[in-house]
Amino acid sequence: MAVVKCPDCGRDVSDSLKNCPHCGKQVKSEAGITLLGFLLTVALFYGLWLYVSSPGKQEPRQVDKGIEAYSMAQVMVEDRLKAPSTADFPVYTPGQAIRLGGHKWKVVSYVDAQNSFGAKIRTHYEVTLQEDTARQGWKLLDIQLRK
Repeated sequence: MAVVKCPDCGRDVSDSLKNCPHCGKQVKSEAGITLLGFLLTVALFYGLWLYVSSPGKQEPRQVDKGIEAYSMAQVMVEDRLKAPSTADFPVYTPGQAIRLGGHKWKVVSYVDAQNSFGAKIRTHYEVTLQEDTARQGWKLLDIQLRK
């Protein structure tokens, strides 16, 4: 407990009292106001620190549709191979998936895989596919395999 001056009569009064015992005037506790101000300042700085240090809302990462089209073309090519488990596709490079407009893509690449006799052969392919946004998938439009 602290001792404060009464704003009306100027005598010493305990800050725990609501009214001055000498004149009856309401005593405002400066210590209480100071404590409240201190706590609000700390809360303000803490909130500001959280705001600045948190990474905010980040937009979802946009998937490169060319890579997605390339991956889906690989799945569609594997479905037509004699030994799909032996398939070796090259690493994606820009230019292998070509946007034809809208949601249509053409993928041109090759795959090394075993044939019916167990020999590893290279097959070049062109796959035309379209992103089906309603079903969140891909639709095969055309596929050409060449030895």
